[in-house]
Amino acid sequence: MAAPGDPLLDYGVDIVSDYVSRGADQFVIKFAKEDKAHEAFNSAPAVQPYATLHGAGGFWFGLWGSFAASNRQEDEAHKADPTMGFPGLKVLDEIDYTLAWDWSNKLGGFSAGWLVYTYPSGSAGAEEVATNSELYIKYAPAILPALSPTLTHYVVPDGGTTASGATYTTLGIGGGETLKWKLSVGEAVKLKDVTGGISYGFGPFSAALTAAYRPNPELLGPYDKDGKYTLASGEVKDYPKTIAWVTFSYGGSVTE
Repeated sequence: MAAPGDPLLDYGVDIVSDYVSRGADQFVIKFAKEDKAHEAFNSAPAVQPYATLHGAGGFWFGLWGSFAASNRQEDEAHKADPTMGFPGLKVLDEIDYTLAWDWSNKLGGFSAGWLVYTYPSGSAGAEEVATNSELYIKYAPAILPALSPTLTHYVVPDGGTTASGATYTTLGIGGGETLKWKLSVGEAVKLKDVTGGISYGFGPFSAALTAAYRPNPELLGPYDKDGKYTLASGEVKDYPKTIAWVTFSYGGSVTE
């Protein structure tokens, strides 16, 4: 049972200049719309609301969504042939569900959970809802409290549209109060991203600048191991090793 002052519900919304996850630009296809080279800063905003319901004994349930705020509609070429043209960023709309349990002991804090990622527009615009899932475990050791270190490991179980057994592991640190900073290193078979950012809070609002260095382009999707990709015009380009984005946030909570 929640004690007086404990949060029952956390809620909020982030507005991001680009949707980046684990070093990968989720909206990189926006550049293909005008046959432009991929840039370090992709102006493809999204609205990302969330809510977390806290239960007894450390159990909680979370909802998180991402919805493109521009370039949502497909072009005529894609309407005529789904293998051609620009499908619209609406196909990347996402609603995620998390069921997890947090606990702690003298060794530190722990969390384990199940995440389900759903894409209402389906994979590549299919009519059915596409679904992926992951299991995770997180450990925050009871040392170096000023750095708040965390180690999180994700694994894809059998089923879904992502290869089972795929893993992602991240080591993160961070600190600060009004002016906060964070740094994480993510690995998927080999180093995938080094992501760092600073944020400034003012009441329930905050603003953040984040950047991700991606040393192994073949882990990001549209690039080969040398970081090469080809525009529709046939011109071969190099990928941006580092990308950056800004986030404006609002959050609150309901307490017992």
